[in-house]
Amino acid sequence: MRISLATLLSPGFLGQSMFHPKLAKLPDGRLLMTVQTISGSDSYGPLLQSFSQDGGFQWSAPVPIPTLGWSEPRTGGIVEGVCDVVPDVDPATGLALAVGHTVFYRNDRFFDTLGFFNGGEKHQEFRRLGVYSIMDDNGQWTPRRLFDFPEFDDYECITCGSSQKIIHPDSTWLIPFNGRLAGEEYFHVLICKLDFNEEKFTLAEHGSPLRLENGRGLLEPSLFEHEGKIWLTMRAEDGHAYFSTSTDGIHFPSITPWTFADGSPLETSTTQQHFARLGERLYLIYTRNAGYNEKVFRFRAPLFMAEIDTEKGALKAETEVVALPADGDFTDPEGVGVSGNFLPCSLSADELLISDAFIRPYRGYVGLTQIARIKA
Repeated sequence: MRISLATLLSPGFLGQSMFHPKLAKLPDGRLLMTVQTISGSDSYGPLLQSFSQDGGFQWSAPVPIPTLGWSEPRTGGIVEGVCDVVPDVDPATGLALAVGHTVFYRNDRFFDTLGFFNGGEKHQEFRRLGVYSIMDDNGQWTPRRLFDFPEFDDYECITCGSSQKIIHPDSTWLIPFNGRLAGEEYFHVLICKLDFNEEKFTLAEHGSPLRLENGRGLLEPSLFEHEGKIWLTMRAEDGHAYFSTSTDGIHFPSITPWTFADGSPLETSTTQQHFARLGERLYLIYTRNAGYNEKVFRFRAPLFMAEIDTEKGALKAETEVVALPADGDFTDPEGVGVSGNFLPCSLSADELLISDAFIRPYRGYVGLTQIARIKA
């Protein structure tokens, strides 16, 4: 395996720190990046797009996607934005989509509608929902649509941001959602099968919820298909990350914490993971406590990658590599840029890119955007 830094963008395209850089390979060979500026915890600017003609080495100046910007202020000066966006391509139609979820702001700062970070004050009239827009043949983006189905009516929040999805050639999509029902304490994961007709999604069916009663529950799930088996990984808040496998991609049995092959746990802290395939091998990309980074916020630097033993359902410790190095000195933990909102993008069977942004929450959110190029 060969790893190199394909792109370094500091402090960002626009002289601001960027976050959530996510990539997709378009049918014409270009790469699409969606990215946002960041100025505080969960405080993101309107969604931007950038393109690369050379496989991710050079990028165009980012420009806004107008339909995924901020809304006009509502009562109380509250505006609706979009975040956690992932660009995807529907193989049957060749259409690119930007899929994320809604988020609310007041006075240019994150407005917590569920009471987690504002002393418990809830505002359930502002439901956070999955959202998407479609890029047409002229490069224009359609008005945003919400994933707001009757089956979601009892949810006070149900989102699908930052997720890897399974998209079939017949335009059926498997999308992992995480949500919380009104009156419940914990988020759960729900896998949904949706049909896409070039204009909108309809919900065909969904599985049973996967649950964990700790912290906020299960968050930010991702799906991946490998050798006829569907893998699901989930962020949690109990010092672990969890996975499950399925044959149909909708119904999953009970969850299992990720471990290494010797049984030692993957010690992580409320951060997402994603899958990648390189050659014939399946990998997990993650952050963890490696000792030297134990004082870094949620162990969110560096970004690791290890092969999955698909028979045992465990990580092969001897294959672990640093996919993206830390930006900073571990003797000054608050000065280390923290990761955790990344995404792999496959260029071919033997080459992939991983995009991420390392920001410093204690130093004014100054950050560095990185893209790693990994070859088998």
